[in-house]
Amino acid sequence: MSEAKIVRRGTKGERTRERILQAALELFSEQGFTGTSVRDIAARAEMTHAGLLHHFPSKDGMLVEILQYSEQQDEINARRFSDYGIDRLFAWIIDVVEVNVSRPDRVTLYVRLSAEATDAEHPARAYFTRRYTRIVAALEGAFAEHFVVSPPSYELSAREAAVSIVALMDGLQLQWLLLPGTIDMPTLVRTHLASLGIHVPAHPWIEGPSRD
Repeated sequence: MSEAKIVRRGTKGERTRERILQAALELFSEQGFTGTSVRDIAARAEMTHAGLLHHFPSKDGMLVEILQYSEQQDEINARRFSDYGIDRLFAWIIDVVEVNVSRPDRVTLYVRLSAEATDAEHPARAYFTRRYTRIVAALEGAFAEHFVVSPPSYELSAREAAVSIVALMDGLQLQWLLLPGTIDMPTLVRTHLASLGIHVPAHPWIEGPSRD
């Protein structure tokens, strides 16, 4: 997910909606979606319950708008790497992990919501299903091209590699939250990619990754 902060500008009404969404985002991160009430959000946004309902009739509507904003920011961030070839997707992965290390609130929000979204009725279910499908498909294409040039040292399909790296990142985030100070997420992700012959430099936006 993109950075855990809603940044928009506009009319007074739009700024009020921004304040509500920021309050909702903070509480969803702290308490989870199911553990947060509309009244909690109104109190955090320093407005009345009725005033909040004027802008957002339901908690679901707030979450959907937050996720849509996050998805838009993800697409914008990913485009920074589009001019550098297919291997830049691996650099984008490292960039995401390094940003996450500086934003524990973002990681907490993602872990909470993704776990809650396993409920088929959860309003974030469609978002996470779409997100995983899109990311795995993109990574599968990147691994497929890489494996043509540098096949893995053991039997591994591009699809398996894509699913594995996403699972690794999600698992590391959970351990990072549970065991503060003991998990170096960027190094572990780099090590995993290196085991597949993919080496991402410290500053991927300056120079591209090399292959064995």
